[in-house]
Amino acid sequence: MLPRMKFIRRGLHLSQEQTAAHLHISRQAYGAYERGERKPPAVLLAAFCDLTGVSLDYLLEREDILPPIPLTAGEEELLRIYRALDDNGQEYILRQIEYEEHLCKYFQKKES
Repeated sequence: MLPRMKFIRRGLHLSQEQTAAHLHISRQAYGAYERGERKPPAVLLAAFCDLTGVSLDYLLEREDILPPIPLTAGEEELLRIYRALDDNGQEYILRQIEYEEHLCKYFQKKES
């Protein structure tokens, strides 16, 4: 089982479908690798590392250091604006995000 596959994929905000498409395999095959139901071939592990920018040693849990994930220009701008706020402004932003997340979860439950 490769528990870091899921952790890395989610950290990059990639779905299983997107990751599988980049690796030229089906989503079902990728899911089986991520869940540890099948052992991925070395060439697939290498492709996953190329896609995600992590080392094979990190993926296989031979090292604990995750390389930094580069921010997009938009993420850098949001971070710059957030850091420019005083403590009250930052707290307000965080409360608004929590409120929006709560609303999303509420409406998702209502739809299902």
